[in-house]
Amino acid sequence: SGCLKLPLPTQITATSYESLRQCPYRFFARHVLNLRQLDELEEGVDRSDFGVWLHAVLQSFHTRRDEVPVAKDVDVALWVQAAQDVTQAQGLDRDSRRPFFLPFAATLERLAVNYVAWLHGHEGQGWRLAKAEEVVQWPMVLSCESGEDVTVTLHGQLDRLDRRGQGSDDTAWTVIDYKTGSLEGLKQKVRQPLEDTQLAFYAALAQHAPATADPGDPLRVTQAVEGLYLQMDEKGVTQVEHPDVIESAQALVEGVRM
Repeated sequence: SGCLKLPLPTQITATSYESLRQCPYRFFARHVLNLRQLDELEEGVDRSDFGVWLHAVLQSFHTRRDEVPVAKDVDVALWVQAAQDVTQAQGLDRDSRRPFFLPFAATLERLAVNYVAWLHGHEGQGWRLAKAEEVVQWPMVLSCESGEDVTVTLHGQLDRLDRRGQGSDDTAWTVIDYKTGSLEGLKQKVRQPLEDTQLAFYAALAQHAPATADPGDPLRVTQAVEGLYLQMDEKGVTQVEHPDVIESAQALVEGVRM
């Protein structure tokens, strides 16, 4: 184990682990010594704010959605109402922020139509949302060269976990991560699946984390999972599948243990 060579924090996220892979020195400074640059206060709304807003809209939409399937126009209207409510709750309709949010607000109905079209196709294949914005943790015990054990907790929040099946051996699971950035950038990431940290990290959590104490819980994941990014913008909603995500997850876990 390398726990003597590089002290590890007690908790590792997908972001911090990617930092470790890219530059161990930066990882050590940021996540072990907690040396970070102070964020500058900025007015307005940027794409990261849009991402936070979109996650909240999707969670609100699925919380309000009682039955599956429903007519597309009903789903679109529900999505738009959820978006408007989240916009108000996050203060994006206030005079000081409305002008900055306007470019995103202008795409609201197109986003609704695009997402509902994708969702109905997805559900037509038998998939159903099982969990959304689920925080999961997996304590891993690492054996150090000194003979002492160190516990490092893998921590993450899954945007979405879908299932297909009714709890038998043929149940399938897929981890979905929402994205609002470049579609080509996502395609480039999965062309080298072992280099993509995020979905592999979430797949490892979904499969291994003790999300519930009850082994009989129908939403307890014990089978292998699939993984995909769901890229969303006004042009469309496109899923980008991560090939062999379980193999990537296993490689990631072994990397943490080394």
